[in-house]
Amino acid sequence: MSRELTATRPELTRWNPWSDLDWNTRLNHLMHSLWPTTDGPSETLPGASLEETDEAFVFELDLPGVSKEDITIEVSSNRVSVKGDRKEPQRDGVVRRSTRVTGTFAYEVTMPAPIEGTDVTAAMTDGVLKITAPKAIAARPMHVSIG
Repeated sequence: MSRELTATRPELTRWNPWSDLDWNTRLNHLMHSLWPTTDGPSETLPGASLEETDEAFVFELDLPGVSKEDITIEVSSNRVSVKGDRKEPQRDGVVRRSTRVTGTFAYEVTMPAPIEGTDVTAAMTDGVLKITAPKAIAARPMHVSIG
């Protein structure tokens, strides 16, 4: 009995390093820091990191003091968007000085490879939002043993 092996070629995606810079969000952040407005909350840019493993992308955002109810996460194709609101805490006295950043925030990242959008998970621990986006099966490295 003979078995014929056929190889399938995975879909190639071109990685664009400039798309990871998110120019629009960074430019908005710069403009708000140079010329702050008083007509509403300004958009802030949280610290973030993106790690790649063989199985998934792990995306972390620093969001201390933000409640998970005030965060919205959207996944579209290979993009993950996080939006939310950093609220001023309820106070009993008069605030004499504050350097805390409050207002809306938005962060969007394009993953360098396709992801399984339905399997994305998120957890918040100690003010760090951790989003795990598993790679699509075709994007995962395949280990082949020599027989």
